[in-house]
Amino acid sequence: MGNQFRVEVKESRKELLHRLRHAGTAASKERLQMLYWIKTNAIAQEKNYHNDSNETIQPCIGG
Repeated sequence: MGNQFRVEVKESRKELLHRLRHAGTAASKERLQMLYWIKTNAIAQEKNYHNDSNETIQPCIGG
């Protein structure tokens, strides 16, 4: 299992949405989208995911 870490997003939800809508590159949009998901708790923190080979994958994003 990979290292776990905590992320604190200081930007407001409104500011992230504004920056996401006006991002110029795909890389910027991806980075801002991930920050937005973390800020809005859109990513399940304790959920286990399974891939095709039935190996458990545990995301460590969030707090």
